[in-house]
Amino acid sequence: RPPHERLLVPEEDRLLADHDGAGAAAEAHAANGRRRCRAEGRLRLFGGVREGYGPPPPFESLYREGRLFGESTQSVIDHYRKSGYSLAYEETGPEDHLGIELKFLALLCYRERNAWISGDPAGGRRCLEAERAFIEEHLQSWVPAYCAGLEKEASASFYRAVAKLTAESIAFDVRQVAGMLETFPPAGAEEDKRGDQP
Repeated sequence: RPPHERLLVPEEDRLLADHDGAGAAAEAHAANGRRRCRAEGRLRLFGGVREGYGPPPPFESLYREGRLFGESTQSVIDHYRKSGYSLAYEETGPEDHLGIELKFLALLCYRERNAWISGDPAGGRRCLEAERAFIEEHLQSWVPAYCAGLEKEASASFYRAVAKLTAESIAFDVRQVAGMLETFPPAGAEEDKRGDQP
């Protein structure tokens, strides 16, 4: 557009432009407010800023033992090491954070998947056994209570849904892994059963 056309526009166009600009500014302000609320909610729910300001942060040792770096933290580290994993960055804090524990379970599931795909049923079963042990000894022992508290504390439906989904996923994994271990007995179990039959 030539410069003079930018200065001279029909009044109706100017009013619409002003209205659209105000609407866009209002929407941007509202979106910024929503982001700030989510950030404040996230901090309150997961930050562990101070006692009484949201639930304690999601560390297993804090929920099971009332302190950080407890015996459960060492047990979690032992599970990681036994499966060949360690933290990429030591400065991430206690290794028993819920996010890290769930990532570990996801890595075990991925390793299990690869074992089945590559035709390694013994490897698949070992992964299932490691998953079961970790879920039973760790996730199942504290995550449902943590999620129930989070669901209660959260004012945003998003965080309540995340808490509910997380607890339900753990319960589902317990059933799923148990069912798969029944379906795929250890090597030699079938021969043992047949050997007992007349």
